[in-house]
Amino acid sequence: MSAFAVDGTGRCRLVVEPVGAGDAFAAGYLYGLLLGFTETAVLRLGQPVAATALRGDR
Repeated sequence: MSAFAVDGTGRCRLVVEPVGAGDAFAAGYLYGLLLGFTETAVLRLGQPVAATALRGDR
């Protein structure tokens, strides 16, 4: 069985490894907060970072 997630460009991608996606999202989110980004901007930053973790990109 395969799982899919939508990446930052709106394309559907195969999920390779779900472990760590939440941590990756939090890292992107907190990085944006530290840089003073708006709430919307930090959410937009966290999502593609989590998508990278889901795809297993390293």
